[in-house]
Amino acid sequence: MATNQAIGQIDLTSTQRVAVADFLSYFEGIEDDREPLRLALVLAGEKPGTIVSTEPWRCLARSPIDFFDRLGLAYGRVAPSSSWYVARDPLRISYLPEKVHDRPEYHRRLGWFFGYPRAAIDHFIEQELSDRTRPAEFIASGQFSAYELAFSQFVFHVPVDSVHGYERAIEQGKANRDLLLELADRWELPALEHQTEIVYRFLVDQLHRATR
Repeated sequence: MATNQAIGQIDLTSTQRVAVADFLSYFEGIEDDREPLRLALVLAGEKPGTIVSTEPWRCLARSPIDFFDRLGLAYGRVAPSSSWYVARDPLRISYLPEKVHDRPEYHRRLGWFFGYPRAAIDHFIEQELSDRTRPAEFIASGQFSAYELAFSQFVFHVPVDSVHGYERAIEQGKANRDLLLELADRWELPALEHQTEIVYRFLVDQLHRATR
């Protein structure tokens, strides 16, 4: 993988492009899956790490290890999960927790691995899920539209539960969505553009249904 200094200015070799296209083919028609979008942002240097599920490798000819090696990604697992955690920096893999548990330190280490903002990690740990504002409530109150809130899902973490927290998530999520479209063009991967667009449309429709 050839790397320039600027985020998003990372080129794929022809072999890597074929590997990513093959990976994307698994998600064709799955409109609610953001896994390939997160991986693309890791390849672009925008995200430091992500999780890759085991499901694609039951259908694809390539093994996950071969796929990660071709893309120059370090990889590891967190017991007992069978999913893969991948990053461009091997040192980040070494910081993964050894096993899944529900203690704050686990969530902090995993949040750092994924590159989540510290404020979002702290908020996730400290706030009870039942106390969170549902996105549909922001729409009902007129704070945001469904088209705006859908962008917040492109940060791939739970935003800080406030208007300001969602404003930041929407801004960053829109930048991520735009970068994904740029990468699809740069890497000549129309399937990445298609997945980005159908995920966004699905999220908008889901929010509209939640407010009816």
